[in-house]
Amino acid sequence: MLLLAALACTPAVLRPAHSLPALEGSGNLAVLVDPGAQVNPAACARFEADCVSQTQALLDVEYRLGLGAGFDLGARGLFPPRALSLKYSVLDERRHRTPVSLALSAEGGVDAAGPGAGLVEVTLAPFARLDALASGTARFGDNVALRPAGSIGWWVEPRGMGDLHQGAGWTVGAFLPVRIPAGLALAPWVGGSGWFPDGRPAEAWVRFGVAVEPWLSPVGSPIPSPG
Repeated sequence: MLLLAALACTPAVLRPAHSLPALEGSGNLAVLVDPGAQVNPAACARFEADCVSQTQALLDVEYRLGLGAGFDLGARGLFPPRALSLKYSVLDERRHRTPVSLALSAEGGVDAAGPGAGLVEVTLAPFARLDALASGTARFGDNVALRPAGSIGWWVEPRGMGDLHQGAGWTVGAFLPVRIPAGLALAPWVGGSGWFPDGRPAEAWVRFGVAVEPWLSPVGSPIPSPG
């Protein structure tokens, strides 16, 4: 069950649009809450009782590494990672004098597909996403900030018995970075995400989590000491 939870279909993680410094990393632990997950979708045709919905909470972990010049490389999922992504910050609060950041992100990997998490018949199927991201950081003093963030893009994902579907996907939410020692920030966040696949009902999820990342200082300003 733990392996299936690590591989289960999940939408894009909420990400800021600014880049990481070269060779510096960040980690993002996310929880996805799906209030309408079916206990055993494959058995619905045989036993109506198996179609009862329940709330599922799935863990998702993402690690990111700055490559410099606005590029970030990401790996998502428990070891070994099940998805890789590359992000480029076109407009970057870390590199440019701007109140907002804009970025493009491409992600691909494998998700679990099959009749349901309660059954053995689960296969791996590929997925791919191309997203445009936006975020902006408002600072409240030297050690606290608020960062609204969101994305919109085109997702190709498996559903049911592994059939691929495509459609528009989105994320929206906000981070609350708090400066901690060693030039880092602890950033709890909350948000939502959704997908409009072809030939299937729209899907939506609630997400929350916490990120550990380098503290973002305005361009040209000294880095304040935590206090």
